Amino acid sequence: MQLLASPDEFAPELLLKVLRTIKHLCMGEAAYMDELQRAKAIPHLIVLLRLQRGGPHFAEMRNQCVNALYLLCRINRSRQEAAAIDGALPILQEIIEQGSPLKQFALPIMCDIAKASKRARAELKQHNGVQFYLGLLSTSYWQESALDALLVWLNDEPAHVERFMKTPQGIAQLAVVMEVRSNQAFANMLNALSQIVYKSSAVNRALGKIDPTHNSSPFVASLITRLSHPNALVRRLLLNLLTSIYKYHQQPKQLIRVHRLHSLLERIGKEDPGVLVRQVANELHEGFKINDIL
Repeated sequence: MQLLASPDEFAPELLLKVLRTIKHLCMGEAAYMDELQRAKAIPHLIVLLRLQRGGPHFAEMRNQCVNALYLLCRINRSRQEAAAIDGALPILQEIIEQGSPLKQFALPIMCDIAKASKRARAELKQHNGVQFYLGLLSTSYWQESALDALLVWLNDEPAHVERFMKTPQGIAQLAVVMEVRSNQAFANMLNALSQIVYKSSAVNRALGKIDPTHNSSPFVASLITRLSHPNALVRRLLLNLLTSIYKYHQQPKQLIRVHRLHSLLERIGKEDPGVLVRQVANELHEGFKINDIL
């Protein structure tokens, strides 16, 4: 650690040997990583990442540092928090934005940090964390992790997260979830999205808002197209989501009219093979009648 703290005083080859050793220790027993944490390996790795720019050994040193940091932070909340506090966030974001091959190690650290602690999330605030996760919803393979991070943060600090989610850009980014091509990935994300909608009435209303340009809610329109999903549980969750949006909508009559929800729910209530799906559709349809919507 003393050697890493004074990188200019030692040959790059020696630094690389030490970094490789640290990385290999991180691949061993948990006790090794505990010792490295106590020895302040995380701040030393981060400082080294911040200092290293250019030179023949730059790429390899960066590679070893990021790999070691990833292994140290994996499945350990205290080390994830330490990485955030010690200044890892802007470095990891830079690696991701550059499209470096190392982003496969930087991304899981970034997504885990939101779940680490309130203190870690305070650091994320300083580096546009909510906007970062919303932007990540368009990135294949990391959409689920980003949505989970947003849900955890929303549960802890709803006002802060809502502030960015309910903007037109935030709503457009959330709506991307409805366009996920893989049925399995979509099913995995739908539960987290539903919890976000149930938790935040502000986000709920923003998702259901009628866009005068298209004379519809883009989110609701996308939701309706996914009602042909082969999984009955997913169809039921989608209808529950639609029910929640209807419940909080500021213009429910218009919502029903522009999306032709009357005929849609009537058809689902009669024809869907899922018993519970038909039940939810009929309950929502009856809700329209009770509220004198039809």
